Amino acid sequence: MRQRWPAGAAVAPDLMAARAVPLAEHLRAARDGLGRARLGARDREHACRESEGEKPHHPRVNSTAALRAATVVLGDRAILRALDLEIRPGVTVVRGPNGSGKTTLLRALAGLVPLSRGTREAPRRTLYLGQRAGLLRGLSARDNLRFLASFRGDPTDGVGPALAAWGIAAKSANRPVESLSAGEQRRAALARIDVERCDLVLLDEPFGEIDDEAAAQLLRTIRRLAGERRSVVIATHGRFELDGGANAVIRLA
Repeated sequence: MRQRWPAGAAVAPDLMAARAVPLAEHLRAARDGLGRARLGARDREHACRESEGEKPHHPRVNSTAALRAATVVLGDRAILRALDLEIRPGVTVVRGPNGSGKTTLLRALAGLVPLSRGTREAPRRTLYLGQRAGLLRGLSARDNLRFLASFRGDPTDGVGPALAAWGIAAKSANRPVESLSAGEQRRAALARIDVERCDLVLLDEPFGEIDDEAAAQLLRTIRRLAGERRSVVIATHGRFELDGGANAVIRLA
């Protein structure tokens, strides 16, 4: 089941958008002064809504996301103008120079920026991984992934194997994330793909800061997701080998 948002709809109250928001950002804001009580109330509210409305997850065969006549204005600049985009199961690659709107396009699909005009559609289970790892400092990689999975109502028993598959050894997985290298943090974040198993996966420059081994793992994961008929949207400057197997290559000016 897809959801449609009208132009100008507020993002924060939208439950689907809230699920897509990187939770570490919310927690980090709470630690910076908004207060843990407010965060706890918000978490309880979302948990209550999920328990009432979300059914057990099964892989979607025809999951689709779309932007229709979508315009996004940030500040006084229109980043996207009347964009029509249909995302089908498989791989969609987004290319373009810096400042062309690649990140904004992914964030618009995730419901993280409001549309000035147009509508967006997205599956209930959407995962957005930005250019930063988005993990909470002070917690281990293992605890980060457990929390994020629990927030969705997903089982957490796959966290350890997923981290190991992405090259994060048990010892490293138990260390605070800020003590890990940038590449290790990125790999820990990418392990969320295997733990949360979403229908729509949005990856913003996912090959940044990872070594060749992790890049090969990511390419295998992308191919696997496409084979499972899930939708993967990748914004990247490189990795042109993705283009040949992609449903579409979107080029932004």
